[in-house]
Formats: sequence, structure tokens, C-alpha cells
Amino acid sequence: MSLEDRAALASAPKRNGTTVTVESYPVGPPWDPAEHMYAEFDDGRDSYIYRGGPDPDLRLGASVVPAHLSRDFGRGRRVLYQSFLPDVSATQAIQPAQADAAQINRSEHPYLGVTSNSNSVIGDFTARQYGQRVGNGPLHAFRGWTPGYAYDLPDPGVDQIPTGMYRPTNSIW
Repeated sequence: MSLEDRAALASAPKRNGTTVTVESYPVGPPWDPAEHMYAEFDDGRDSYIYRGGPDPDLRLGASVVPAHLSRDFGRGRRVLYQSFLPDVSATQAIQPAQADAAQINRSEHPYLGVTSNSNSVIGDFTARQYGQRVGNGPLHAFRGWTPGYAYDLPDPGVDQIPTGMYRPTNSIW
């Protein structure tokens, strides 16, 4: 990087907020349209991934970890949703996801493949937090199907999970 490039980078406007991106990638053989969804929160300094999946006892589990520690890191092939949360750091933006994950992990809800799964975790979270249930049904299998995204997990209760804590200013759907 040249000295001019470094000066330009230093004077470039810094983004003040967090980009939330829901991505998916195929999980089965090439002929299977099923995909796994996860959410990434990135403020340019810190990046976290929120995901669901089966726990060792085949119950539904969820976690929020630094992006580079997640098995989903860098695997997304398709962006299903993206929004920007102005004036919110990634560590603030993940707080509702952390509360959501804690409730899911306490619930002992079974992991059921095409209903109660990682995609239902993200679908429920985006519906509560951003007002849009993210995912694709079987009619969109040619683009990728995210089975379980429309499945409503048991209501965690408004006292446990902050709903709509941060609202995006813009989003792609």
C-alpha cells in the first residue's frame, strides 16, 4: 500500500454502525436445494455470527460467537437479507441474539430437521427483531430452500428477549 493509499484510507469516512447480513449455503449433496442460514453482525471492527443447530442431545441449540470462530465463517453463498443499524456497535447489536440464543438453549426444544432447526432460529429472530421473516420456501428451491424458516418456535416471552431493540435504516430483502 502506497503512502497516498494510506492517507486516503485514513481520511475515508468511517461507518458508524453495524451491518447485519443473513446468508445461506447448501448443506447437502448438489441435487438437494436445502440451505443453512446464519446472521453476521459486522461494525468494521468486530464481527459476530449468530447460528442455530442441533446440540449434542439433538435439541435445538443456538450461539453467538466471534465470526472467525464460527464454522459458518466465510461460507455464505447467498445473501438473503442485509440491513444497517446506525450508531450501534456489533457488541450492542448482538445483545438480542445472545438473549435469544440463551432462551433457545434453555428451552430443550427438539431439533427436527425441516421444522425446528437452524433456519427457524434465524427466521424467528429476524421476524421479531427486524419485522421480516427471512428465508425461502420449497417453491423457491431453484434458488435455495431454507427449510424451517417459517416455523414459529415457542414464544420466549417479551421479558426475556428485547424485541425490535435496534431497527435498520435500510435493508435489502
